Amino acid sequence: MGTAEGDNLSPLIPIPTKNVDKKCEMCEQDSSKYTCPRCQMKTCCLSCVKNHKSQRGCSGVRDKTPYVPIKEFTENHLLNDYRLLEDMDRKRYAANGDVKNKPGYLNFRWKLVSKKAADRGVRLRLLPHFFSKHKENSTTFIKKTKLIAWHVKWIFPKSSAEFTDTRLSEEVILREALDKYLHPDRADPVIRQRLKKYCSKGIDDVEVYMKVEDKPANTVRYYSLALDKTLGANLKGKIIVEYPTFHVTLRDDTEQYQLLDHEKMDQSRVAVENNSQSVNTLEQEKEDGEDEGPPEETTSHQIDDAKSQSVNTVEKEMEDGEDETPPEETTSHQIDDAKLQSVSTVEQGMEDEEDETPPEETTSRQIDDLKPQSLSTMEQERKDGDADEGLPEEISSHKMNNTR
Repeated sequence: MGTAEGDNLSPLIPIPTKNVDKKCEMCEQDSSKYTCPRCQMKTCCLSCVKNHKSQRGCSGVRDKTPYVPIKEFTENHLLNDYRLLEDMDRKRYAANGDVKNKPGYLNFRWKLVSKKAADRGVRLRLLPHFFSKHKENSTTFIKKTKLIAWHVKWIFPKSSAEFTDTRLSEEVILREALDKYLHPDRADPVIRQRLKKYCSKGIDDVEVYMKVEDKPANTVRYYSLALDKTLGANLKGKIIVEYPTFHVTLRDDTEQYQLLDHEKMDQSRVAVENNSQSVNTLEQEKEDGEDEGPPEETTSHQIDDAKSQSVNTVEKEMEDGEDETPPEETTSHQIDDAKLQSVSTVEQGMEDEEDETPPEETTSRQIDDLKPQSLSTMEQERKDGDADEGLPEEISSHKMNNTR
């Protein structure tokens, strides 16, 4: 019975099989021995492994983040994810301890190149060491000749071609540097064939431009370079990121290159030259500027003080004018008081002489004029000697009229 049960269960157990019959997917001759961790291709030998990497562009490294459906997710996938996180943490820790990853780090070579470029009026900006543009930069300073050998990139947009000079001396004239690519005899035939659109026109019909750095993407501008000047003269007063990149085009296609204004070019050149000067010179200029500043402020303060003095003078004159008016008012009050006393004297004379009518009319008019005036105590206090001197004359005049 056990044998029967065993016979019934045997077909249900999977029997492992070896990939003996599977042939190599590259040569298709020998049986496969290896499996690529990334693309799962079967190969038989080292040559087939290398061929499969070059032909299919496979790196041979297992993909650590493939898409796995949730139904197919197993403990092995979870373990792979955990190992991936550990690798990331390990690399992060190693990167923090690396001095090269610190911002602004430069080794002796790049410090020397930056200093020599600044002495020549060129502002060289270097990217971090892990940037591809920094890795391919071969610019260096040759101590023997005391010259900078620049890494220069040439772009020929008309032919969709790019070429690189790893170490081009700063004393080389730009026209001679282009002869390597466009000269009918000295240029390489393969390169000349590729740049036949430029060679057919000749080097005299060629323009060279360099992009202006520190410009927004929507306002791209270019410098126009002189072919008869040296490389160092063309780079003076300009900002360069890692190495110069030159755009070589024909004169018929220069419309797409918007040049920087000459005034702005001069300003940027002066700014770069000022930045390349030593720190002591810059500090001296700042001190001179600070010394020249106070006289202008003092002059402005003096003007304000003069204005305030003039205003004070005018106000004082106005006050003096107001002070001069009260004597006139005081004199008028004194005259009114004198008139009032004269009227009283005239009324007394009228009582003595009732037959004379003209004095009565005159005194009635004077009384009507003097009625609105108040007889306050303040008016009595304002009386002085001048009013008393005027009374005898008026009184004598009224007596003379009465006697008449």
